[in-house]
Amino acid sequence: MKINPIPLFFFVVCLGCGDAPNRAGSSPVSEAALSQSRAERDTVLARLSTLKQDAFRSAFARLAGHDYTRYARTEQFDQEGFLVAYVEREVRHERGGGARIERQDSLGTFDFGLFKRVVSARANSLGPVDLIPLLLPEDPAYLLPRNWEQYRYRQRPDTLLWDRTARVIDIRALPVLADGQNIRYVRYYIDRETNELMAIYLERTALSLLFREESRFYLHLQRLPGGDWLPYNTRLHTRIKTLFATPRQFRTVATYYEVGP
Repeated sequence: MKINPIPLFFFVVCLGCGDAPNRAGSSPVSEAALSQSRAERDTVLARLSTLKQDAFRSAFARLAGHDYTRYARTEQFDQEGFLVAYVEREVRHERGGGARIERQDSLGTFDFGLFKRVVSARANSLGPVDLIPLLLPEDPAYLLPRNWEQYRYRQRPDTLLWDRTARVIDIRALPVLADGQNIRYVRYYIDRETNELMAIYLERTALSLLFREESRFYLHLQRLPGGDWLPYNTRLHTRIKTLFATPRQFRTVATYYEVGP
């Protein structure tokens, strides 16, 4: 049984006041703690203001200038988390747009629900889906001054991605204060040597009158010997709950390798 691949891109269309009573077991936030939190926030925002992200934003566009192989697997799970359908493909892409399927396997039947017509237009596409607009919008809410008090900004210990040292920055939506914000959590991985964005992880929740969408995204770039940054690994997990319908869960992973110069 053959199953069309699913581009998940289309599925994703207070700190206590001084005079307020404390909740049981809690203690007021000290001025020193608030000052430290704001100082860390200012440091994080200053680093993000100088972040080099042009290569990250154009990583998918640059794929057209290279030969590469893309492995992708898309899965659907039922409400209890059991796998009900999957499709996986290994596709060799040639510079200029040519593509051939090297390997393909599938099992089960996907249930698109209300999203079937939206997905059908690109269901047979073999090419990658550009996740940058979802992961890195032009003006993310957590970087706008009016929203600074709604998020917690943290610097984490450095880590290794491939053989490169990366700075790690966390930004998390605060309970109650950020209840209206779609972006709930984001983690930046920044090349310590070049100050370029290497990877990003993001959690978002979108609410409407008809559905609730909870998604997690991850994109990790690879740096070629010539200096180009291209996608290496992407991961997406989406849970969609529509009115009067059973929740649907989808997961897609993709890896890019055997990249030509």
